[in-house]
Amino acid sequence: MLPQVRSPLTLTDLWLSIWNCRDDRSEEFEQAFAAFFDFPYGLIFPYARSALHALITAAGWRTQKILCPAYTCAVVPLTIALSQNAAELVDSAPDHFLPGVAEWKKKVTPDTRMMIVTPLYGYPVNKSSETRARETAPGIFVLYDEAQAVGASDGAGWQARDADGALFSLGIGKLLPALSGGVLLLRDASGYREIRALRDSRCTKPALSKLTRRVLRAVVVWVALREPVFSVLLRAGRIFPAFSFDRIGDRELTETEFPRDVLSLPSSYQVQIGLRQLERLNLLTATRRKIGAYYDRRLGEEGFQTFPHGAIPTWTRYPLAVGDRSKVIAVSANGGIQLGSFLRYSCASAAIVQNDPSSCRNSRKWSRCMVNLPNWQGISIADAERCVTLLLRLRDQDRHAVALPVAAE
Repeated sequence: MLPQVRSPLTLTDLWLSIWNCRDDRSEEFEQAFAAFFDFPYGLIFPYARSALHALITAAGWRTQKILCPAYTCAVVPLTIALSQNAAELVDSAPDHFLPGVAEWKKKVTPDTRMMIVTPLYGYPVNKSSETRARETAPGIFVLYDEAQAVGASDGAGWQARDADGALFSLGIGKLLPALSGGVLLLRDASGYREIRALRDSRCTKPALSKLTRRVLRAVVVWVALREPVFSVLLRAGRIFPAFSFDRIGDRELTETEFPRDVLSLPSSYQVQIGLRQLERLNLLTATRRKIGAYYDRRLGEEGFQTFPHGAIPTWTRYPLAVGDRSKVIAVSANGGIQLGSFLRYSCASAAIVQNDPSSCRNSRKWSRCMVNLPNWQGISIADAERCVTLLLRLRDQDRHAVALPVAAE
């Protein structure tokens, strides 16, 4: 027998039942995420930057030196600066967008507190940099930033297998999107307890209005990234800068504060999305590796210079350096193929970072010339071949447009 309804069910009641009346499975998600990547402890945060800030704050560091790649998301040095520490940028290698062993060696000193290793786009890093850093700076905290490198691995397993921590993003546009959020994985039990206590004392569950905005934003992005809206927005962005997707990168460079909801945790609904995404991670990674390997083989066969890797990347995005990025993107768009330009900046240009204008010349170079070939769930080999064919046609017309730029000295 069905229970009697005592009062009419309003739209507000329905909305609350969707968002707030679910069991909170945050701890289940944290444990599942940690177990998947072979860490004993996991913590969910409002943002990956929230997690990084909590990690640094719990360590009690002030005015300490923390290393991160110059070619990475600008919120990383921003977070370090807002924690009252010094972000020191490690330049990319002359022949690769990742810092090489030599670049890390130049920067690691006995007083370095942390190195943030970023296997960007899922390209494995050289683990010897991590080993040498521990020899030079005993007690250094090694953190892997996998916001754009989920599941990066090599022949011996996860790249972060020896790290003290790993950082992931659940934001829109990432491999494991859950509308918003970040995850910090840790090995040390006492550090985990301190950071968890700090998080619990500062962070709160989101208000209904914030949840609504997150969902609406996700819907808008979903629509914007599909045809024909995507092509319309791209064309509009070339005429009206306000509609340009490039404004996202420009905004990151000018940020000097955290967003207003930096302490608003993901909802229980978002946690359930995260659990479902985690279940699909192997499938998502396999798809991107398949397409990325195809690009790698075909471009190599046609004489394009691709980025070397010691093991198969996860290729969260497929990067290619070109001589004239604007032209390559515009010609590709006219041919019905939309190329991306993440990351289109070097953190050496960020407002929060105080750097010599001539510093990090390699990362500045890569930030000016990198494009990302289409690589997402649902793309086919035939689609990838269309992209390669278009690049070949463009090279026949203008070899300098697609030629790899000369390495910085």
